[in-house]
Amino acid sequence: MRKNRFSHVTVTALALAAALASAPAASAYFAGGGKDAEKGNDCLIGFDSFFDASDVTLDGKKQIVECTDCDPACDTDGVAEANGSCTFDVGVCVNQSGVEGCTPPAALDKATAKGKVKGVKGAEGKIVIDATQLLTGSGCGAHVDAIVPTLEKKGEPTNGEVGLQLSGSTKKNKPEGLKARKDKDKVKVRCLPRPVGEACPIATPVCGDGAVTGTEECDITAEPSGCGAGLTCVAGCTCEDCVPPGKGEPTSLTFTTALGTDNCGPVALGTPPNAPFGGELLDSGNTQITPLGLGCLYIGGGSSTVPGGITPDTAPNTYDIDLACNGGDELQLVGSAGTSVKDCSLAAGPTRVCANGHPGTDTNGLCTVDADCRPLCVDNLCANGAPGTDGNGACVGASNCGSGAEGCLEPGCTGLVCVPVPNCYFGPPLPVKNGALSTCVGNVFITDGGGTANTDTGDVALTIPLSSRVHFTGTRYPGNPCPTCQAGVCNAGPNVGLTCTGVGLDGTTHDCPPDPFTFLAPLAVTLSPLTTGTSTLPTDGTVSPDGLFCPGQLVAGAFAVDPARKISMTGTPVTAPIDTTAKAAVLASAFCIPVTGNLLIDGAADLPGPGATSLAGTVQLQ
Repeated sequence: MRKNRFSHVTVTALALAAALASAPAASAYFAGGGKDAEKGNDCLIGFDSFFDASDVTLDGKKQIVECTDCDPACDTDGVAEANGSCTFDVGVCVNQSGVEGCTPPAALDKATAKGKVKGVKGAEGKIVIDATQLLTGSGCGAHVDAIVPTLEKKGEPTNGEVGLQLSGSTKKNKPEGLKARKDKDKVKVRCLPRPVGEACPIATPVCGDGAVTGTEECDITAEPSGCGAGLTCVAGCTCEDCVPPGKGEPTSLTFTTALGTDNCGPVALGTPPNAPFGGELLDSGNTQITPLGLGCLYIGGGSSTVPGGITPDTAPNTYDIDLACNGGDELQLVGSAGTSVKDCSLAAGPTRVCANGHPGTDTNGLCTVDADCRPLCVDNLCANGAPGTDGNGACVGASNCGSGAEGCLEPGCTGLVCVPVPNCYFGPPLPVKNGALSTCVGNVFITDGGGTANTDTGDVALTIPLSSRVHFTGTRYPGNPCPTCQAGVCNAGPNVGLTCTGVGLDGTTHDCPPDPFTFLAPLAVTLSPLTTGTSTLPTDGTVSPDGLFCPGQLVAGAFAVDPARKISMTGTPVTAPIDTTAKAAVLASAFCIPVTGNLLIDGAADLPGPGATSLAGTVQLQ
């Protein structure tokens, strides 16, 4: 059980702060079961508190958590002797991914959290947790304390108890045609009196990263032993090297993209991109061949036909602060629920859906393997909504129903068409403008993002594991390979005419996705490190003798520039310190892209091969 780090408040009204806390879904306990679990609704709302599943016992259908007065593992009042009460850490999470059998809805319509302390009359015995701030997207509220006294029965001390009840429901925020969803969780938390004369347990010293040590002193000069940067600890010694953020301290960091160049250059970069620049290609003599534009994404080997694409501006992503180390200067960042799918940084899935628009196994796109998303041409009609040969869906084969029709049919094959449901996006859809070969790319966090930030030096290094989902759109949409938000409505795609909020100069947005039947395949792109420092291929900063930067690369060079033998991308640190003011920075990365298995993508981009990007933007603590 974790120790509460927030200050005490009265039981009368426990109001959750509007700001989201850093607790990830893994720390939450989603009770319920029964009908809620059978209907796949257990992830709508849950407890983000001092207990987890291992602390819960069943008494019939009742779920019970017990804590003995002055047990530091669960009674968080910090008093080292029995004082006739237990202080419990209470929090709420909604719409969390990773709960087995449950796909989070877009948002809840209603969320309530309340409790009643046994034996305490009137308002003093009521617990009301305001969870309305969490209705949009997914997140966890800030933690508060509930004080539960032990009671007396016939002059003898007996258990105190609080009954906690959560309820979340959605009616408006659901796919058309599906029933409303609801989730109700109940847990009884008991405070047991400490037997007379029995000593209170001594807290086991735990370091900020959760490691327990057994040495006899704190030694900041020792080699790393599980306490972060070389700190060890035992009873009677406070480990302060790496600790979670305290009350009133920032709990997250947000990077928001900004404008870079207005021209990334053509295929093969015969004409250099316009300034400002974010990197360069160098030859075998370590001499610059061409600069690379700031705010551009370049992909592929020496025979790539894909030009650099401008990355969208004004796109935020948030990362939670897991630990603050070295006096708070070094922040260790993990994935965050953010405020919505558009600015969070958590993994996709676990549910999979047909990315090509096929109805799948449940008519809503559910799938487990690519074979669930085929065939697309059923009774001479495209099952995925593609226009077919006559504009009305007529077809004679799967190839008439969209470029993403191939998939793979082998047992257990996943990843080309049957993909994990996106929970978080890295920016809005990315248009790659290339005439009839134009594409629209949706960048999805495939696993949790994370990294580090040094508030003292201004250095930031992120790891962004993406599934870049490529749609072959050509000239389908007016003026852009992706549908855009024009005058508050989508100008094209499956959501044409629906309300939207555009992002950046291009106005692309996940409110206006491309047509599913244009889906080709996902690119596995991991930006690591995406850094304010320098990132190169080869990674050791040397020159590649043969121009083959990545495993399996067939054609020498990078981005259709044959003589390229080194890729160097340069970031810019924040003007220190990093704080709650938005400050300019540049994050840069050179990386490798593996083969996708889709011949059209692999051939056009010459994959496997290198990739490079640089992102202007701002860094800000929240």
